[in-house]
Amino acid sequence: PNTVAALPAGNHLGLDGAGVRINLNDSGLDPHPDLAGRILNMPPPPADTVGHGTHVAGILAGDGSMSASVTGTNLPGSFVPPVPGQFRGMAPASELFWQPVSLTLGAFFSSDELIQQGAARTNALVSNNSWGYVASYGYDLAAASYDDALAADKSLPN
Repeated sequence: PNTVAALPAGNHLGLDGAGVRINLNDSGLDPHPDLAGRILNMPPPPADTVGHGTHVAGILAGDGSMSASVTGTNLPGSFVPPVPGQFRGMAPASELFWQPVSLTLGAFFSSDELIQQGAARTNALVSNNSWGYVASYGYDLAAASYDDALAADKSLPN
């Protein structure tokens, strides 16, 4: 097994996402102890029937509090047994604002404009959009509109 003395308790350069709100446009979001108290608008059950949104939320904002519960021998590149905080996300102190999208149809439940305005109204500094439109896998005008919306003035009325 891989062993190390210990992983650093904090993140690189002390950045942990404190005070940062992340907009997550995805399939859903299940409650998870690693995200507890930091989801602004938890979806009603069934929350994430696909699992993609919850997985992405963990990568973005999981605090790693459940790292010691991870078991198994097929964890390539991971330290076994896990150390506290090992499986934390990139911004473990950030907040999440979730909005529903279809992973293959995009803004199927709403419009691109409404999703972008929803993120802006919450003053999200980061927006994750790991989904696509059917038969559109390149960087096109729809994708560019999300980049523009993130860079736009966040002063829309609530």
